[in-house]
Amino acid sequence: MENCKVVELVPVAKNRVSYQHKANVAFYPDGTTVLYSYSTAVCEIDKAGNFKRTWNGWSATTAKHVDDFILTYTKNGRGIGKHDWLDLPVYRSSHPYLPFTPRYKVTYNADKLYW
Repeated sequence: MENCKVVELVPVAKNRVSYQHKANVAFYPDGTTVLYSYSTAVCEIDKAGNFKRTWNGWSATTAKHVDDFILTYTKNGRGIGKHDWLDLPVYRSSHPYLPFTPRYKVTYNADKLYW
């Protein structure tokens, strides 16, 4: 098991309260931040801040997870649409499997993250 911190992704939209453990974010010691949607590595941000798509698929629910991941963990002020997502190249994830169940919940705030 890798030494990393896993948190639940908290929805940014006010009409959603929780993803009920279906969307998790792992912070790895190598500086990589990975979004897991339904335990699948969907996308990641490497230590240089580059956003990478790591899942060769699309679903409406996972798109919501990806949008909130982008809004919370990148400096990009908007989510990503279906066509933009499908146009991205697919990379092999550096951490393809969710290491364990999250123990922390992150609260989103436009200025900072609270653990």
